[in-house]
Amino acid sequence: MQGEVFVRVLITGCVFLAVTQPSFAQILLKTEPLLLDPNAVVFVDNGSCSPGKVLKVTVIARGLHRKKACVPAKEAHTSASSLERAPSSGEKK
Repeated sequence: MQGEVFVRVLITGCVFLAVTQPSFAQILLKTEPLLLDPNAVVFVDNGSCSPGKVLKVTVIARGLHRKKACVPAKEAHTSASSLERAPSSGEKK
C-alpha cells in the first residue's frame, strides 16, 4: 500500500515537472541578473534600448565581464524558439 502511494506521488511529480518545465526557460527578463553562469546569454527588456530593441547581455571570462548590445526584439524571440527546438544529445542534428 505504501509502495502504491509512493509510485503515485512520483508519477504526479514527474507530470507536474513536465508541464511546468517550459515556464523555466524564460529568456526575456525585466532586470539584469547580478549572477550569471559563464558564457550565458540573456535578453533584458529594461527600457535602456530604443523601442523595438532589447539588451543582449553575454557573460565573458568566468562571469566577471559582460558584453552588452542592443539587438532587435526578434532576435530574443528567435533564440527562445531555437532553444525549445534544440535536439537532445541522443538525436541527430
